[in-house]
Amino acid sequence: MKKILAPILAMIMAFTLTACGGYYAPAASVAEEVPAASVAEESPSASAAEEVPADPFLTQLSGTYDELFTVICDPQYDQLWLDDCAAIVGEDMAPMCAEMLKAACTGTIYGEEAVAAYADAPEEAFFDCYFIGGVSQFIFDGNTISGVDDAGEMVFSHDYAYVQDLSIAGMLDGYLYETADEDAGEFQYFLLLPDTPATTYHIEFRYGSDIDAMTQYAEGPYAYWLAAGILADRDEAMVENVINLFATENLEGMGEETEPIEIGTPDELVAFAESVSDGSAGGYAGQTILLTADIDLSGVEWVPAGTMDLNDMGNYDTMFMGTFDGQGHKISNVTWESDEPVVGAGIIGMNLGTVKNLVVENSSITATNPYGM
Repeated sequence: MKKILAPILAMIMAFTLTACGGYYAPAASVAEEVPAASVAEESPSASAAEEVPADPFLTQLSGTYDELFTVICDPQYDQLWLDDCAAIVGEDMAPMCAEMLKAACTGTIYGEEAVAAYADAPEEAFFDCYFIGGVSQFIFDGNTISGVDDAGEMVFSHDYAYVQDLSIAGMLDGYLYETADEDAGEFQYFLLLPDTPATTYHIEFRYGSDIDAMTQYAEGPYAYWLAAGILADRDEAMVENVINLFATENLEGMGEETEPIEIGTPDELVAFAESVSDGSAGGYAGQTILLTADIDLSGVEWVPAGTMDLNDMGNYDTMFMGTFDGQGHKISNVTWESDEPVVGAGIIGMNLGTVKNLVVENSSITATNPYGM
């Protein structure tokens, strides 16, 4: 889900993480950008397809599936989330990262309702990864897909055949299957992403009656929705593995530390800020910036350190993601004004990292455009 969730998570971060000093990367599917009928073998969990052509892929999913996030977000697994996140980002950031990882895929609305709700409140945008259409469990048996409700009653059952490769908004590639049964309704088509229990410990899919709508990300009846399932007869190891995969794919690299970068002059501070906002430094993820002296920015043209790339909201390189340690020093006499839409204003503008031990004195930050954040 990495690519499909990126715009949502960028907005979540803009509204909820700037003040928290935390970091959250988009949720990932290890099948990202893998061609539909081939496999990237760069890691043990590279792709569920394992170079099997799309036509027989459906048969690899045999089994009964519960909702993935209903299972892995159960409080009994809270410590697993914390441990996996802490191993990557540290204990201080682990609780925030764990909650954001879970929240990103546990939205409660989708389709036109979500489109309308998120248009005016992007900070509330989350993906709904639950089953819809009255289905509590999905059963995959060869070329047959069935669904039962909470009482175990059959909701639908049809045979499906491969139709074509299909992409969701050019971000997630999968295999489209169709039933010949005329009464299938919202279960006429299934779009299966190349994930299997054997490789990614879960599956991801969409289903519906409108192919064009199924390819949309933030429009139409399936907007902000992608179902995710886990085997009903799973063992604890499968649960542990999928939580670890979800955390690792999204957070790895955030705990890596390099030698601290020291800043002690106005020129060095301005160069640092510019290198954050232009994306050239990768947001200083995993790096520590140390202020080694008081810095007076009187008469200096300031650029906030960090912003959102509004042309590519999945580009986190323009946001500060490291640690800025003022070491008790102060930055004074900063003046910055803007009447343009802006995401990120201040000394550290778009902050997804940690700022500490810093004093700001006699400074004025003004953003007047009503569409700015």
